[in-house]
Amino acid sequence: MTGNVDSLTISRVAAKLAKAERLSWEALVGQASEVVAFGSRASGLQRRGSDLDVLCIGPGKRLKSARLDVIWKTVEEVESEHWLSSELAGHIGAFGLWLLGSGQWKAALSPGSRAIDHKRKRILSLVEGLHLHWNRLDLDFHRKYLTVIRHDVQRLKYLVAGLPVPPTPVLDKRWRSHPSCIVEFERSIRDMNVCGPRMRGQLLRVADLIYQSRIDAAATEWAGIERSLVMNPGGD
Repeated sequence: MTGNVDSLTISRVAAKLAKAERLSWEALVGQASEVVAFGSRASGLQRRGSDLDVLCIGPGKRLKSARLDVIWKTVEEVESEHWLSSELAGHIGAFGLWLLGSGQWKAALSPGSRAIDHKRKRILSLVEGLHLHWNRLDLDFHRKYLTVIRHDVQRLKYLVAGLPVPPTPVLDKRWRSHPSCIVEFERSIRDMNVCGPRMRGQLLRVADLIYQSRIDAAATEWAGIERSLVMNPGGD
């Protein structure tokens, strides 16, 4: 599911990114008893411009920049039910790369209804906001917003199944390569507990738009392949 990457490589990447921010990686994580890289870089699936996501256990303060996103949690926090049942904890436990420490708290992970409820509320809020501001947004923002909603609906599917949510590039790959994900997506939309026909109508409209964007992307990709075959019919 993920690429090959090791802790030494990620540590070197972290040091390089910290240096670009005029920071010392050693000083940045010096108070941590555990350091865990997660997200697309830790899985070897990064894209150009991807930042490095890091969880540190200790008394530090969060650092968020274009290159680094360093989240701090105390020992008490990572041992709490609130954390152990969260989407982020489940993701890190399954896909995180430990640079320091053992991650004993992983054994107590328990996906909970709180994470599912939070994700559903977030999706509803995003959908309502998109409908409210649709006419004031440009085409690029439409696409970005629809992609954010699609990612969250995919993540909801994993949470409901009691599975850890994989890195975002894995969600995108599944969306592109598995036709069945369209049916799963629509089922996830229809299964959401929504009060009132207006909200349900908005959800289904967004599902149609996301589905259409998938068709458009496939058509664009196929057109590129056809042009390539015309220009280079021998395939050399």
